Amino acid sequence: MDPTYKQFVVNEYNIQMLYVHIIKALYGLMISAMLFYNKLKRDLIKNAFKLNSYDPCVANKMVHGNQLTISWHVDDLKVIHKDSKAVDEFLEWVQKTYGTIGKVKERCGKIHEYLGMKLDDTQKGKVIIDMIECVESMVKSFPEKNLHLFKVRDKSPKLLR
Repeated sequence: MDPTYKQFVVNEYNIQMLYVHIIKALYGLMISAMLFYNKLKRDLIKNAFKLNSYDPCVANKMVHGNQLTISWHVDDLKVIHKDSKAVDEFLEWVQKTYGTIGKVKERCGKIHEYLGMKLDDTQKGKVIIDMIECVESMVKSFPEKNLHLFKVRDKSPKLLR
């Protein structure tokens, strides 16, 4: 630790701790996610979107006679519209609104990875959603010693209904 900060260091439970007050939201913190959610929600409402009354992370707007739907988890947005031009217009708005904060990345096409799901829209009239790769990755990440998850212990007390 930089010795010039010694006056700010406290000793708690025999561990040196440095507490700081940050002036910007730090990515990965719950408060950062809430701050971004509130900003995105305000910006979408200003842009004539209506929030879904059942899911606070879904917003809709009529564009070119069809519904444009935005769903999001933290800062990952999924945009759906019948006309790709409407999606392009929305992406321009996102770039203009948030591009100064950080690089806005976009992915277009018929197959998407989103929150551990593979969304496959290659077959007309249906979307195939699978999480096989995500589950396989999780299983591979388990240390060998944790593979007892599916073993039944005969001496364990029975769960009551």
